[in-house]
Amino acid sequence: MATTLPPRLGIAYRVSENFLIRAGAGLYYDTRTGQIAQQAFSNPPTYTRIQPDCNAPGTGCSLTSPDNWTYVNPQHDPSRIPFPVKATDQLIVRATERKVKLDNAWQYNFSVQRQLPGNVLVETAYVGTKGTNLMAQRNFNPLIPQSNGVLARLFPGFGDMLTVAQKAAASSFCHSIKRADTRIPRRVKKTGAATCLSATSE
Repeated sequence: MATTLPPRLGIAYRVSENFLIRAGAGLYYDTRTGQIAQQAFSNPPTYTRIQPDCNAPGTGCSLTSPDNWTYVNPQHDPSRIPFPVKATDQLIVRATERKVKLDNAWQYNFSVQRQLPGNVLVETAYVGTKGTNLMAQRNFNPLIPQSNGVLARLFPGFGDMLTVAQKAAASSFCHSIKRADTRIPRRVKKTGAATCLSATSE
């Protein structure tokens, strides 16, 4: 667990009676790795999917039951691994990288406050987030346009072959804030603010 210890740090420094500086940073981890790995439960041979028509005779289910629900035996056989026998079978396979890393994000901020004459407070701040090891889904069997205009897959009979990778994406976000506050008579507060933001992703 030492490698996933999320450090946090925050400081505030009063330079003078009317001048204050604040800063902070922290590392945050996500916990979606196990949830994504559970997608592999739908892979053969551990998973059998059926779509019975309860209106057809011999399906074992009936929509006339009192609770409108009956159990249908999917006839699952773990020793039989289904394999596509025709191009229209579209068997979907899901996987996760063998060596995954927890996606994480650094969040940091820096602000300066100064009180000016006339009961005016000015502040400028910078806030940023840097994400790494973010999840990205790759399809190793996409639909590829052919010269005749038809879409075809590299592995016929299979549908999407999806792999979740957690070292394939990163992002950055920063936000700059400037504002000024002042109080006018009758305890009314007047505020003016300007913001600027930037975001990038890979």
